[in-house]
Amino acid sequence: MTDQDIGREFRELRDAPPGDRASWLRRTFPDGAPAQWWSAMLETVETRSSPARRVPAAEARATLDFAAQLLDLARRSGGLSDCQVGNWMMRLAALALRHDPPLDGLPDEFTPDGAVRFTLDHLPLTRDAALDAARRARGGRLHVPGEPISPGQRPSGEAAHLNEMRWVLPSLAWLVDRLGDDALRREAREWLDLLPRF
Repeated sequence: MTDQDIGREFRELRDAPPGDRASWLRRTFPDGAPAQWWSAMLETVETRSSPARRVPAAEARATLDFAAQLLDLARRSGGLSDCQVGNWMMRLAALALRHDPPLDGLPDEFTPDGAVRFTLDHLPLTRDAALDAARRARGGRLHVPGEPISPGQRPSGEAAHLNEMRWVLPSLAWLVDRLGDDALRREAREWLDLLPRF
């Protein structure tokens, strides 16, 4: 996939009526769009709405509105996991805050509180389960003895969930100090404090 392909597909999907976007995806990717494609689309959003480009606020806002729909499609189609969606929400919420003045009128998922709430609500493991999984991982007990491990094999089940949490939770740091909800800020800090134990 070239940069031209990415740009063309981004424009086609963005310009399609919202009700036709899911069918566009099915036509374009009969077997489902790969995670790399979703990342390319969202990186395009990030570039096009970046404050470094000095785009008008209305254009950046429209691009982020489209991103909210992209993330919904990615989630509903199974193209991105909830942790991946949460990470993109936090990443784009942090980007929106860097605009001067910060962008307003954004979809809830790109506000600090909305992005962090989604992410914490969709973590695949509770705190206790994540700590237990981390203890087992340190002891080498997440692998079932006797099962083969192939080169390049990815972890599954609890190990995969723990890896996703290790990947997404550090992104809370981008927004924790901008959260308006005190209880949500405490919860986010508790998760950040637990990270070294994972």
